[in-house]
Amino acid sequence: MPLSLKDSVPQGDVPWRVRLRICVWYSQLLGKTAAEIGRDFQRVFAQDSIKPVTVRSLFKQFRDGRTEMCDLKRSGRPKKRTAAKVAEVKKLVKEKANSGIFELSRKCGLTYSTTRDILKKDLFLRKRSCKQVPHPLTDLQMATQVTLAVRFLQNCERPGWLERVITMDESWFYTSNPLSKMENMVWSKPGDERIQVARRPMNTKKAMLICFFDFKGVLLTHWILNGTVNGAVCRAALRDLREAIRMKRPRIWSRRRTRTILLYDDNASPHTCADTIRFEQMTNIQQVPHPPYSLDLSPCDFFLFPRLKKKIRGRQFPSVQDMIAEVDRQIGLIPSWEWRDCFREWKRRALKCIHFDGKYFEGMSVPPPLP
Repeated sequence: MPLSLKDSVPQGDVPWRVRLRICVWYSQLLGKTAAEIGRDFQRVFAQDSIKPVTVRSLFKQFRDGRTEMCDLKRSGRPKKRTAAKVAEVKKLVKEKANSGIFELSRKCGLTYSTTRDILKKDLFLRKRSCKQVPHPLTDLQMATQVTLAVRFLQNCERPGWLERVITMDESWFYTSNPLSKMENMVWSKPGDERIQVARRPMNTKKAMLICFFDFKGVLLTHWILNGTVNGAVCRAALRDLREAIRMKRPRIWSRRRTRTILLYDDNASPHTCADTIRFEQMTNIQQVPHPPYSLDLSPCDFFLFPRLKKKIRGRQFPSVQDMIAEVDRQIGLIPSWEWRDCFREWKRRALKCIHFDGKYFEGMSVPPPLP
């Protein structure tokens, strides 16, 4: 039974293409024509082992002087990732950093895959989403951030200073807390109906939490059901804070006349109005300087509020009182060591602020840890 030319080559022997060329070359030296060589192949091997056009092409190559039996080097596909194209893509990306691959490929006359390879393999670029910040900081504000961060770290070296600091802030909490778009993603098959999720209604009931805590835990939670924060609300919360310090921190309360109570809050107008400052001076409360628009350096903003809102995300509460009860319960579940770690993280973030020259640093590379 005739064998195919590929099957006739033993494993690890000469490649079948090289053996084919040797057979054609030898038959040509014997004076045979291309047609005779083709009939010999069909008689010895299978009918579909080699096509006559292949025999004629090899016969012509050996007649014209070819001597190599191995595969000839080919020029290959034209190279499109040239230095000029790389420079052109780099220039377009520099002009418009949010350009898409389709847009760049259309402007440069390249394919999508070639443009992607230039971006990733030649320019070593990866597309990242921009981080939204509360406010664009000026040079003066960034310099103020660094100055106050240095002063904060210097004060932390003083024995017992950080233990006297009480931090506070306020935030809104809602009875309707839908999951984010990423959290609502589900596994589905092609053709399945897309699940629809309602956003938070505009008329959702809410309440504002004013929270005071130190390195040991929460001192006071003050809820505002109607209205917003003003000077009168701040003074009422400070009165409740003094009573909470007397009950929960008797050591600090006993020394209130010789050692001021250090309060770290933001620069909102209710906290810095004349009536609030006058009340703090009368009650021996001193404000720790807070840099403007610095959510990265506020313990409530980087620790407490995100944690609480994550715990109630995806939940619907029938009333504001139920929501308040759940938030208070979640605050009570925070262990004491996490409050201490929060203040240690506060010191790390002050180092980051100095490391990044006062810019927003959330999500950026971390400097060496504290010793």
